[in-house]
Amino acid sequence: MGLNKCQIASICISAVLLVTAAVLLIGNYHMKLLDKEISGQLTISIDSPQYDQWVDPPPPIYMEYWMFNLTNPVEFLKGEKANLSQIGPFAYQLHQPRYDVEFYSNDTVAYRYNHTYVYNAAMSVKHPSEVSITTVNIPLLLVIDLLESLGWSKGWIKSLIKFITKESPIITHTAEEILFGYNDTIFKWAHKISPTLPDKFGLFYGMNNTDDGVYLVDTGKRHIRDVNSIQKWNYNKSLDYWSTKYGNMINGTDGVFFHPKMSTDETIYTYSTDICRSLPLGFEEQSKIKGLRAYKYHTTEMAFANTTVNPDNAAFCVPAGNCMGTGVLNISVCKQGAPVVLSSPHFYLADDKYVNGVIGMHPSKEEHETYIAVEPSTGVVLNAQKRIQLNAQVKPTNLHASLQGFTETTLPLLWLNESALIDDGSAKHLKQVEVLEGLVYSLPFVLIGICVILVVYIVVSVVMSRKKHKLLVNADSDPDSEPDE
Repeated sequence: MGLNKCQIASICISAVLLVTAAVLLIGNYHMKLLDKEISGQLTISIDSPQYDQWVDPPPPIYMEYWMFNLTNPVEFLKGEKANLSQIGPFAYQLHQPRYDVEFYSNDTVAYRYNHTYVYNAAMSVKHPSEVSITTVNIPLLLVIDLLESLGWSKGWIKSLIKFITKESPIITHTAEEILFGYNDTIFKWAHKISPTLPDKFGLFYGMNNTDDGVYLVDTGKRHIRDVNSIQKWNYNKSLDYWSTKYGNMINGTDGVFFHPKMSTDETIYTYSTDICRSLPLGFEEQSKIKGLRAYKYHTTEMAFANTTVNPDNAAFCVPAGNCMGTGVLNISVCKQGAPVVLSSPHFYLADDKYVNGVIGMHPSKEEHETYIAVEPSTGVVLNAQKRIQLNAQVKPTNLHASLQGFTETTLPLLWLNESALIDDGSAKHLKQVEVLEGLVYSLPFVLIGICVILVVYIVVSVVMSRKKHKLLVNADSDPDSEPDE
């Protein structure tokens, strides 16, 4: 007994499905097609459907500040440990659209970021203009360091300091003034001599409604893994702050998004003008954010380890050989000589000597770690927490009567958290991409499944047909059967 037309058609269809599934699995063509589509979406181009979001990213970015208030200024000037109390947060929503966007024929694009701060009362402990903070007089420390570097006689320096300022080494201003600027005798004097210098002092003075330089990045058109990687910053391929070529390298992206198909065994890099260097981030764990798969990359101990643990970090000793301990970075070379030292908040991951050098530090991985969580298929940042602490390097000096009793210490001034969490609309869109990716990945196996169902159908139908045919044959050959009329 032969096969019927339906069975023959099922055999042909199952054969086609099996061959198609085998070709897809061997050549991985279905995933390559999806990768090509995703790459086309992520390439930086005016024609890209994501261009508007690239120019003005939708997720809200927040900047929160916690200030350290010096509660024992008299005792501190006599050499006792600084007793610090943390006050905050003072929160702002940060708007930073790209502008002056220019595309070039070598598949790069240049732009600037406009940084605009808008106060957020709901996230703040109080308005920063209503809170007084006592801390060290940074302008005074700055001018002393500057004058000492000139090699003048101490007598001349003392006379000049007395001439330009009679301020105390400890000051009290509002949190807003310390953040964004206040009138200072030294800066006012310097501004009169050179009008290009600022006339006020603030840790973030002049940063509102400004940019941090010109970025030139790869569009990803030739190789999607290079998308958003920085080629130049301020028209230079490297920095000139640090003591080696390694330290002056500009690696990675601006941290807004990364290349698609992220892996768990890679180290990603972001370049930050806040810390004047590229920062490596290592994979820590896989998690879920708003239902999306996320790879978390975090700052490891090696990033700011001392040179014994990580010899490459000798690059950040300026001048060469002048190295600090684990967990801190002297950035005075890129901050006009200001005695500023960076660390993680509360000296998280730093040497105990910094944590114990003052009273009031409580380092915590959960609260003080810097990390970026990325959707691995697209490289889109789902959650980012950039946490940085600004410290003043203070030391005793006989150039100012009130500074002779200082104990040399790295004194915390404030810490900040620049954070972003993907908005619901963008998360929903990415979820659709994840679902599509899952369907495309499953396609060969679905085809094989259909093929198996068809084969089972063919086998069952053939067995049933033959059984029915046998029953009919047996019935025809039975001598006891009634003859037809």
